[in-house]
Amino acid sequence: MLRHPNMQNKVVAMCSLPRLDCEAATTEVRMSWETNNITGYRHSFGTKGSPTITLFSGTRLVGWLTFRDNPPKPKKDGKRYKVYLERDLHASAVDMLRNERPVFLQFFKHNDPQRVHAHLATSKEPTGEEES
Repeated sequence: MLRHPNMQNKVVAMCSLPRLDCEAATTEVRMSWETNNITGYRHSFGTKGSPTITLFSGTRLVGWLTFRDNPPKPKKDGKRYKVYLERDLHASAVDMLRNERPVFLQFFKHNDPQRVHAHLATSKEPTGEEES
């Protein structure tokens, strides 16, 4: 991605390697990360609907992780996040919330809705560290 020095957030050309195809672009690129420390959760599943994990930071509701086949893109609804993940990631998410600390919900906002994404993540840990 090439940026013009006097146009801080303007993309003047985008190149993809290895093809080196470039296309001119004048669209303003707006993107940012939002990070929330997850301190609690509530897990629910049943005969109807998809397994869902409700995420909290203290007493504040942060959002939901919902596990589906062919999930849609995540979205922000007001101050809350709706994150859809593949159904087979459900056990990994529950395991992370039970066994890791700190855990963060990271949401990548972009003005192109197809480029919005989210992560459930831990902080950096040393290799070989055993959980206690």
